[in-house]
Amino acid sequence: MSSEIDAARKPSISEEDTEDASETDLAPKLEDRSSVTERIKALKQQLKALQQGTHSQYQAELEQQLTSKQHRVFIAECFKQYETICAQCEYETECEVAQEEFKIKEAELKECLMTDLLDKRRHAELEKNTMEVGGDVLEPKPVSTRKLRRRANDPIPLPEKRRKAVTYILYTVVYISVEGM
Repeated sequence: MSSEIDAARKPSISEEDTEDASETDLAPKLEDRSSVTERIKALKQQLKALQQGTHSQYQAELEQQLTSKQHRVFIAECFKQYETICAQCEYETECEVAQEEFKIKEAELKECLMTDLLDKRRHAELEKNTMEVGGDVLEPKPVSTRKLRRRANDPIPLPEKRRKAVTYILYTVVYISVEGM
């Protein structure tokens, strides 16, 4: 633009232009100059409006961008709600499956414990029936100690302090009715 203005201001150097110059030739140049200044004023006004945020094209583009943003946010919210609902449903089904597995394992464990207790009860009854009433079983056996040979030149070992004899406690088995459990 500035080159056009400079070209309009400088007179032509050629002789033909100076000789043929007339007032009619100057009129279009003045019109060009005034149109350029009007365009500059219009562009400055548009720039000022753009900086203030009141330019019509800017407002239209901004409105389009806001609408696009609102649409994307709406889609994102819908997707978030969908994912939340899916996760909640999946959680609930997993909880139900885990509860069913727990009940099955609990029933298996009860059955296993019942069979173990019945076996132990039968085994205890068999031992009770086969056990002799005599006191031979309840008497403690003397603890035998081994005497090792001494080597020559070893000092004689000092006798150890004797410990109290171990008393054996007879525990009686109390039978609990397995059917009552």
